[in-house]
Amino acid sequence: MGNNPKLRKIIFGLAVILTLLILATILASLRKTLMPSTAGVVYRNTDQATGGSTSSSGTTGSQPGQGTSNHPIEVYPSSIINLYDNQTSNSQTNIINNGQNSSTLTNPVPYSSQYVAQYRTGPSTGVTNQTDSSPDLTALFTSLFNINISGLAFNNAVLSPTPQPIPAPAPLGKIGVFIMSDYSTGAKQIVAAKPQIIKVMDPQIHNSLLDAVKEYKRINPSGKVVLRFYEGTQNWHFTETDDPETSAQTFFTSVIHPGLALLGNDVSLFDYLETPNELDNTPGWNDSTSVSWLSRFWVKLINLNQSAGIKTCVASIPVANPPGDLNEVKTHLTDFVPALLAAQSAGGALCYHAYTLQYTQDVGAEIYTSLHYRTIHQAIAQLNSNLATLPVILSEAGVDQSGNPQTSGWQAHGTIQQYVNWIDWFAQQINQDQYVIGATLYQIGDGYWSSFNLEPLAGWLASNLSH
Repeated sequence: MGNNPKLRKIIFGLAVILTLLILATILASLRKTLMPSTAGVVYRNTDQATGGSTSSSGTTGSQPGQGTSNHPIEVYPSSIINLYDNQTSNSQTNIINNGQNSSTLTNPVPYSSQYVAQYRTGPSTGVTNQTDSSPDLTALFTSLFNINISGLAFNNAVLSPTPQPIPAPAPLGKIGVFIMSDYSTGAKQIVAAKPQIIKVMDPQIHNSLLDAVKEYKRINPSGKVVLRFYEGTQNWHFTETDDPETSAQTFFTSVIHPGLALLGNDVSLFDYLETPNELDNTPGWNDSTSVSWLSRFWVKLINLNQSAGIKTCVASIPVANPPGDLNEVKTHLTDFVPALLAAQSAGGALCYHAYTLQYTQDVGAEIYTSLHYRTIHQAIAQLNSNLATLPVILSEAGVDQSGNPQTSGWQAHGTIQQYVNWIDWFAQQINQDQYVIGATLYQIGDGYWSSFNLEPLAGWLASNLSH
């Protein structure tokens, strides 16, 4: 046996193969440790905008919110204006690419020291039957030692399996849009991207908006749609001297019921009804008397809506309301708890309008405006622990200085890049709050509220909303 040259060759060959397998394992381990591949990294979408032309279509007849009816004086308490004025120098350092006036959008740059790049590594998965890039050990053995061992079973070594990418979440996550008056080209782009939520106004008289909802639900059945009626609301403004339950019944009979009747079976397409809007038709958040009135009004209206087959997005709270810090907000909302519980019991949600005044990306400042919903949520959860699970919808969102249709929106001040950066920051903020269903940016499709029109941003929004 010791003098058999052929046997010595076989033993030597097996030793070489064992050594090669050990080296291959070591090399693969070192490669994973020292040379991480980018093949398994999913980066945030950086598509640039396609631009788009501003919709020229406007509304006919009465215009929603002419003057300041959609943004009452309570919208911006003086304390909030002062807070922004006092932080002008600080907020300016957070406004990125100030002065850039270009429709070409870049990926938003880091906006604070806490910024975390939006990427994640995909898991490395086992790879089987991957032979094309691996050394054929059988052929190697035959060429080296002139011995055919093809009858033996050897699996080809896979030295570096490629990590498989996993789908990344949509970069803008919970961001959606408020479509008004016309289902514009830009609105169609955004709906096709299947955002988590959209909002429409008066689809019972604007057929194109009903078409938008039908298309949205067809391609995204789980998406949420908020309905608002403006038609018929112009003639109603109730005060604390009116009985709140009677007022709710009158409002339902005069405004909501006719709108739902015109929609017919299409009412089933809508998930929530947000009407009345803000404080257009009711008292404000001034004191316990007015808040108690509001609570009784909404309890009655929630029950009427439920009987008509639609859930209520309660309160429609204007930005920065109820004003103050946590303790002040709790005081304001104490008498509103019955309405919140009624909405929750009926499967509804709480609506808040989340606007920034100056593109601020400072949580400490925005907690009084665009992020004020967090204080509200914390307050109602402390008032009644069951309300911690009440969903919140930010049914209007964006940039608004004073509620003027032509001069207060993002197109009238700042730059397109500033707004893109702020939307990206805001999206990351609301993604942190599980109780938030989504936010609908104001607005697209309506020519009257021209400074708010999102048409030039439609391509960018669609690219970054796509799942």
